[in-house]
Amino acid sequence: MTLTIYPPRRHPRARVRNTVAQTTVTGNFLSVEFDDERYDVGGCHDTSTDSDRLTVPPGGAGLYMIGGHIRFASNTTGFRIIRLRQNGGDAIAGQTAPAINGAMSMSISTAYELAVADFVTIEAFQNTGGDLDVLVSTAQSTEFWFHRLSDA
Repeated sequence: MTLTIYPPRRHPRARVRNTVAQTTVTGNFLSVEFDDERYDVGGCHDTSTDSDRLTVPPGGAGLYMIGGHIRFASNTTGFRIIRLRQNGGDAIAGQTAPAINGAMSMSISTAYELAVADFVTIEAFQNTGGDLDVLVSTAQSTEFWFHRLSDA
């Protein structure tokens, strides 16, 4: 009997973050852009073109765990929404929460089947009546990620 050992598969995955705060306009969704990569296996993200997207690379179709974390500046008015969208269409996951006193953090995740060239974005919404920043911080930076869990 011969034992064959195969090398580990390099599933596509990326985790990106902000290094600069972005401003959300009241009553509008902001597709959050990301200017830094913690890691990017498979070329899923580009920091200069469509930096708000994580894109499934060739050969990367499958089930993905998709998630993100957004930190809003302090404002006690209205509510906040974060959502994940596929290919600029309908939301594939969303979360709504009332405003709180102090900086507000929201996280979201979902498992979702994606095909080659599909892309996902994370969006932030607020309705304070004025502009509100999506913050950057060392401990709780605004981040976005996906990891392929299995083949299609």
